[in-house]
Amino acid sequence: ARRRRSSMSGSQSDLDGDGDDNDPTHHAFSGRPEERLRGVYLFCVTDAGTPAPSGPGLDAESSLYATGSGAVSAVVCDLMLDEWTGAEAEQRLQDLNWLGPRVMRHQAVIEQAMSVGPVLPLRFGSIFSSLESLRAWLASQSAVITPFLQQSRQFEEWSLKGWLDVSRAEATLLASDPRMLALPSQPGARYLREQKLRQEIAKSVRSWARNIEGKVLGVLGPLVAAHRSLRALPGDASGRSEEVVFHHALLVPLASKDVVLQQIERLAEELAAQGVTLQISGPWPQYSFVPALGSLQERSGAESLHRG
Repeated sequence: ARRRRSSMSGSQSDLDGDGDDNDPTHHAFSGRPEERLRGVYLFCVTDAGTPAPSGPGLDAESSLYATGSGAVSAVVCDLMLDEWTGAEAEQRLQDLNWLGPRVMRHQAVIEQAMSVGPVLPLRFGSIFSSLESLRAWLASQSAVITPFLQQSRQFEEWSLKGWLDVSRAEATLLASDPRMLALPSQPGARYLREQKLRQEIAKSVRSWARNIEGKVLGVLGPLVAAHRSLRALPGDASGRSEEVVFHHALLVPLASKDVVLQQIERLAEELAAQGVTLQISGPWPQYSFVPALGSLQERSGAESLHRG
């Protein structure tokens, strides 16, 4: 099992510009240069009084700063709204040369904030029309955000992936199948029966891997506060030949983190010979366990590079 930090992957955003006019993250823009409007980009929410990380915002043209309401504070930067709304913005959001550095910066800022204290991370592309609308949203969500920040001090989010080496797993299953001992001795008949057995195993290997997933969660479930299934990207997206057969976010209590990681190491050693590799990475911002937040409608938009 490997532990590593990697770049951000698979997120939603509020960038399509077709939201409700009452949604504080929705903006209309006339497109005339002389009326360029500034908006506010939200990275994450922290405890009141927590300083913003140092450095630029999403790009070199902006700076990070903190603004708050009551017991919570937001890490933000300013931006030009016309860069994020309208037809030209849609084209930019398809351009990885423009989008990629901003996605990476979004994640880096949140990780910087994590090093200081608990954070509630926002998905890439959370934009408000003004500081006033942001502060109003913070005030309206304080009853949800404050308990989350208090709780997050006691937990960390870790990512657990199960990688399947299909050829190795099939070979292991074939070698351990009792039907191999019952193959006929005649070469021709033995060959035909063995090929049929290989085909049956090839059809069932992924179901077998799913059973492995259940066993892993059966061991880890009692040790973690919660776990959630995440989308499994193809192996080639991470430069690997194996298949991702399961991917889970684990909410790990700090008090039992060492025990959880030790159990994963033990399971990884047991499964490696069977063609299944466990990969653990973290800690990550607690995206997978953020509570539902009112008014901030996150719709599918730019893809990011989360949890490699």
